Amino acid sequence: MRITRECDHTRNWISGDGETQTDTDLPTVIGHYCNMPLMLEWKSKSKPWGVGEMGMCYAGTPAHVSVVNGDRAFESQEGRMEGLAGEAFETISMQRGLDACYASISNLAWYGVQPLEIGLDDITRPVEAEDGIWFGPYREGVPGVQPERLGPYTTTFNPGYDPRLPLYRPWALFEGVKAAFSDTYAALPNKWAVRKHTGISEPVPAARDVVWISADPESKAERQFEELSVAFRPLDTRRNQLILLDGIRPAEDPALVERLRAALGAGSTLLVWNISPAALPLVEKLGSHAVTLTPRNAASYIIRGRHSLLNGQDLSTLYFNERTKEPVSSFVMTSGDAYATLLDPCNTDWSKWNYQEENIKTGQVLRSERESKPLGSVLLRSEAGRGELLLSAIDPFVLGNKGSALIHEMLHNLGARFNGRPCHIPAALDRNGTVVHALLSGTYAGGSMDEVMARDYLAGRYWGAMDSNEEGFWNFETMNLKGEQKDCAVYLSFWLFSPRSLVNLLLEPNMPRLDLEFAADDKTGRIRQRQPSRQRGQTAGQPRPAAAHRRHSARKGLEPCSAQGRPVMGRLERPLPLHRHRSRLHAAARIGHHAVKPRKPCESNS
Repeated sequence: MRITRECDHTRNWISGDGETQTDTDLPTVIGHYCNMPLMLEWKSKSKPWGVGEMGMCYAGTPAHVSVVNGDRAFESQEGRMEGLAGEAFETISMQRGLDACYASISNLAWYGVQPLEIGLDDITRPVEAEDGIWFGPYREGVPGVQPERLGPYTTTFNPGYDPRLPLYRPWALFEGVKAAFSDTYAALPNKWAVRKHTGISEPVPAARDVVWISADPESKAERQFEELSVAFRPLDTRRNQLILLDGIRPAEDPALVERLRAALGAGSTLLVWNISPAALPLVEKLGSHAVTLTPRNAASYIIRGRHSLLNGQDLSTLYFNERTKEPVSSFVMTSGDAYATLLDPCNTDWSKWNYQEENIKTGQVLRSERESKPLGSVLLRSEAGRGELLLSAIDPFVLGNKGSALIHEMLHNLGARFNGRPCHIPAALDRNGTVVHALLSGTYAGGSMDEVMARDYLAGRYWGAMDSNEEGFWNFETMNLKGEQKDCAVYLSFWLFSPRSLVNLLLEPNMPRLDLEFAADDKTGRIRQRQPSRQRGQTAGQPRPAAAHRRHSARKGLEPCSAQGRPVMGRLERPLPLHRHRSRLHAAARIGHHAVKPRKPCESNS
């Protein structure tokens, strides 16, 4: 405060935005992102107080915003903005209700109004370098900015650039902020914060055998289904079965077509999995209707029809843009009225918004909705005899372990029997966040405890998959580990899925944090973090996601202390509390101040 006044005598008002994290001599308290307890604390300072910025305007993905308005946030950019309007109305109303002298959310001029298509006649085509508003020639020696061109979607205001367009075009966020600043805000309902749920609950067929049909004897999809405990049975045209047809390499035997028709006549369900152009001739013979495939990538989907296949799903579970950068479907299908539509690709390409830079995300997500794209569906259904024919262009196996639970649930909803034995490496964490599966390396002996503590034994060593006992404890003495059992080191390795990239920490405000509870009997633990690019001796098929990696060693001779709430980024190396003969690990990811336990085992990777 003193330095500011010495440097500039002209300003009567001096405040900061986010200076609340330290003591200052400022006459105000202006916070930067907060919650109700913080606002109450600032109000108690007996100073003019307020909030300079908060909310999900610049970083909120559909998954974030869905806590306000449910599935509506996944439908479109307009739906996402409606959720932001609900959040902004509530946030500003709280600030005003606590007598804040300054209430705000974020950049209303950039996020509250739409990017305008200035100088663009046809919004259904991609923007070209010649589009936009062109200004006069540059004049040497004239002060001020002399733009040459202003392209479409680069501004949210139109002070006469394009006479066809308004001065601005508001999003719902603009209206929510406007209502929150009205004189009657306290009496107004928050009409934007209405949670929409698109749930499906249809009768599930009785349990039935599953059949796999493919022209590829080494089919990758077949192995992936078997990893989900599916035990395939031979085709029996007299029985009601669930028939999975390889959409990439379908069998073309004419006799098979007749057998499949007979199976459909007996009430079987035939699901064409990950359909491709190669499957169209067979599909048309079975369904007696033409189906057209057109290339179009998608990773988020909208429910259009009801079927037991979709039981338990909503738009949040069919939104994969934050789980993968790869498309989950590569085609859309059209068939006239011959097939009923169950799923469509979302018209919004959320990869154009999520975790993108602020200067481009607002325009490119709007363009993804407006610019023309092939129309069609990714999941179709048609009756066939007493059975049904399902055509799916979606391949959740693209998601790796994160798609296993979804596929398992969909097959269950179709009546699939699961009587096989999976052989994959299971997820590291159980549903309670306890580490129950990991890679293990050890034991490694040292001449003394000091030597054990000083050395790194992992160079060139082999890692093997191991499990905890039924209670979730890692009892190394009962694992038949080779090597010394005293003054030695044992390492456990597992992966935790990070819900956001850790490459650019400025893309959103909340930094992922990790709480790790670790206890060992008569042993001590030292927790260290390594970058995921150097896991030596990795077992075949072991997944390596862009996630935080933890290496744990149980060692003797350290004093107990705590290591909770440490940032995922950076190095952890502190001793942890100990007990006797066995250890138990429990992990929970934290986003900001909110604890988030793993939702399903498929969200973490061992």
